[in-house]
Amino acid sequence: MDRYKFLKNALLLSFDARKMTGKFNVLIKNDRILEVDYNNALSENVLREKYPSMEVYDLKNKILLPAFINAFKNSSYNLASIFLKKNVYSNLVSNISIRLLDKFFGSKVNEIYLKDLFLINYAQSLFNGELIVAESSYFINRDFYKQYL
Repeated sequence: MDRYKFLKNALLLSFDARKMTGKFNVLIKNDRILEVDYNNALSENVLREKYPSMEVYDLKNKILLPAFINAFKNSSYNLASIFLKKNVYSNLVSNISIRLLDKFFGSKVNEIYLKDLFLINYAQSLFNGELIVAESSYFINRDFYKQYL
């Protein structure tokens, strides 16, 4: 059985093709956005007739920001693409160029360069609409976060 939620009075920051931002209502089906009411055409009463078990939430002008989750962000290989434009990633284990970059960025002396590239990489993720990122690079660890972020 499908589950519907109606979010009304949301200040929506949208990353869709229209890039609309404003006070809109949003219809959600099974935890996915089904429709954004850009023209204030969705009536709660009409939707309730169509979907009697629909849950209604009044966001009271709170910001609604749809999120994309990147559960496997590997900055070391993303950053490598900055240096190795024509690199092929078919066999990462035996890739000498990638191993040299890992060695370079894994060195304490070069951490400041890693920090700059890391911030560029994460800014790129934010511009892509990714709001939750799980880093999987072995040398970007808890200590790195504590020191630089």
